[in-house]
Amino acid sequence: MVMNRLWLSFLLIGLLPAAFTYQEASSFRHPHRVQNIVPGDFTHSGKLDILVMSESQTKGQLDMILYPASLAGGFDIDHPLRVPSSTLSQPIPIDANGDLKIDLLSMTPASKDDPKAPFQLWQNVWNSSQPDSPLFNMCVPRSSAKLTTAFLTEPPASRPDSMARSVHWPIRIVTLLSTLMGTALQLFVRFPLSALLPDSLSLLVLDTTYAPPIPLSLKLGDVNLDGFPDILLITGSGKDRIPSLVLSKPCAAGMVGCSANGMGRRGWEVAKSGADPLSTIKDARSVAFLDVDEDVNIFMRYMIPVYSVLITVQGTLDIMVQRTGDAGHGNVIFVQNNYYYDAFFLKAIGRPSDDWTIYLFLKPFGVSYSGASYKYTVLDTSGHRSAAQVGQLPQTSYHALQTPYSFFGLGRTNNYIENLFVGSTVHTDWHYINMEGVIPNSKVVILPSANEGEAWKRELFLRPGEWIPWVTVTVVAGTVVLAIIVFVLHLNEKACYPLYLPVYLAHVTCNFSQREDELERRRASHHINFDAL
Repeated sequence: MVMNRLWLSFLLIGLLPAAFTYQEASSFRHPHRVQNIVPGDFTHSGKLDILVMSESQTKGQLDMILYPASLAGGFDIDHPLRVPSSTLSQPIPIDANGDLKIDLLSMTPASKDDPKAPFQLWQNVWNSSQPDSPLFNMCVPRSSAKLTTAFLTEPPASRPDSMARSVHWPIRIVTLLSTLMGTALQLFVRFPLSALLPDSLSLLVLDTTYAPPIPLSLKLGDVNLDGFPDILLITGSGKDRIPSLVLSKPCAAGMVGCSANGMGRRGWEVAKSGADPLSTIKDARSVAFLDVDEDVNIFMRYMIPVYSVLITVQGTLDIMVQRTGDAGHGNVIFVQNNYYYDAFFLKAIGRPSDDWTIYLFLKPFGVSYSGASYKYTVLDTSGHRSAAQVGQLPQTSYHALQTPYSFFGLGRTNNYIENLFVGSTVHTDWHYINMEGVIPNSKVVILPSANEGEAWKRELFLRPGEWIPWVTVTVVAGTVVLAIIVFVLHLNEKACYPLYLPVYLAHVTCNFSQREDELERRRASHHINFDAL
């Protein structure tokens, strides 16, 4: 989606024998300059709606309009739903009351100056049976001991420009598990940016091509599938804006983030080998992780399980770079991850239960929502247990461009995933499930239910590989060999079966069986005589 134009264009990715091509699926015109787009199932229809945040004619606020999904495909642009405006601080999607419907949390122009209740909640109260009902009700968020928790921080006063000289780097959440096991470890490490990128003068933290400027966050993703998150960022040197990929590595002497003698758990290293496509870009303004190879062939599925949606699951994180266009090479470029890693991955997506029906047997696939979380434990090839936690859609504001599913590497392992914990925002006693023996290199779809006592649904999709025909041939050949062995052993049984065998086979079988019976009687007689002695 091109966010700084008046036209909203939606692209489909098609796979050609030699390359990828992008075809425009649909487009429509929004009346004002678009600031952000939040995808989600706001109307709880099982299909994708989009919430468009745009400039307002009133200074200091954002106008929001929801374009609901159309049953015939695309979006219903003739009947958009207006949403109460917010301040320039873009609202945060959150499931506040545990009904698996997307609410919004932010400040309104009327509440921003209220010291007691500056934040307001856009509570989703959409009722599909009453099309004239409002989409959101405005209310003050209440504190609760339930699941939904939001951490809101205010950045300290800093320089007004778009550059910063140092940054805090978060360490993987698995260090928290070590803390719980009795070993106190630091959860954060701090070091100057010049130690990691000595040739760069600063870190790009604002996209100044927008008014007001858009803050840029660090993009986290497991590029090398080792189970630890890597960092994608943009550095600045003069007028150049260069994307860089920072890999998480085991600590060694001289590595950034580790002690001088190499002690510690994890450090950071800039990817240089094979990273030339990134270093040649000089006009980057934002970056994002995505999987270019993933192919969803059918967006609908039938109620009969055998006709389920077909998903081709790939296992790499590619990179999309948005450019200013100053270099004359377009505004968007995709960098495909062609590295080979001897490791496994898992994709997980949580979406509300599929209780929608469009036609007689046709049902939508559903839409992911913010709030699901996943924790897993897996054994590596050395027998060591590792664990990690991943959130789903942690950010949707300020052009975050997060993938709708959670992607995490499992490292090198020769076992199934030992345990996969799936949590939701449902306010019930059973707001989570544990799945054991999940197959790696797959995509897991979890459908939590907001109804107390109703079982969750789970679906698993595997990537069809080139080895499937060979495995099929091996299974068939093994079955044939086992059938022949069983048939031969059946012919060598003691009893005769002349009723269904041909005369010659029956005669041979009976003679063979009689000879075996005679030998057995002799052995038994010899055994009795030996006991008598």
